[in-house]
Amino acid sequence: MLVAILALLISLAASYFGWKQNGDQQELAARSELSQLIQRMAALQRDGSEDINDDKGQRIGVTQREDAVVETLALAGQAAGIIDHLDDGGTASECYAVALAFKFVGEDRRAAEFSEKGLRKDPPHLTLRIGLLHVKAYSNFKLGNYEVGRDAMRAAVDARNFQSGLIRAYGQLHSYTFWAERERTTESCDEWEVVISEARSLLEELAGNQAAREQASRWIEAVDTCPA
Repeated sequence: MLVAILALLISLAASYFGWKQNGDQQELAARSELSQLIQRMAALQRDGSEDINDDKGQRIGVTQREDAVVETLALAGQAAGIIDHLDDGGTASECYAVALAFKFVGEDRRAAEFSEKGLRKDPPHLTLRIGLLHVKAYSNFKLGNYEVGRDAMRAAVDARNFQSGLIRAYGQLHSYTFWAERERTTESCDEWEVVISEARSLLEELAGNQAAREQASRWIEAVDTCPA
């Protein structure tokens, strides 16, 4: 009897470790496929955007090539399905990559979903956290969830408060001009006025770095009217 029980336990242990090994291999294969999808989506977003210029050759907007949009949408759907089945539900950076892809193709609800999923992972890097907050804000403004978008932008600005000097001012000014663009495209001009005023006030803190000040001035100039 004892021998039979021991044999059964050994058999169960072997089955468990075999199942565990198979599961680990499937997880690795899924992660490898996800990595390839993310690389392809990033390339499509980089190469699939084209500038819209006015009659003076000045850039006034950006458009996406239809073929890039169609392929990115298909790949983003596959990547989202993989993330949903991973044991950890995907990393913050993986969720960010998928959120960006859905943003690129105009799938705002899914972009908002994956930016929120990434933020719940408590992103370890400030740049990643702010990127997720920007996508969350952009998508929610497009969906008409303005207060959710504003809360996300406040969080993006506040995330830099531990920094000092030019680095903080430059980063916050970037977020404020990104936020101002969201307000003016929804014709929320009272909100836009508050946000653009914050951006202008930060410009003075960049006086010691001419290159940073010139870049920040261009950001402000690009969103300096309301409505757009």
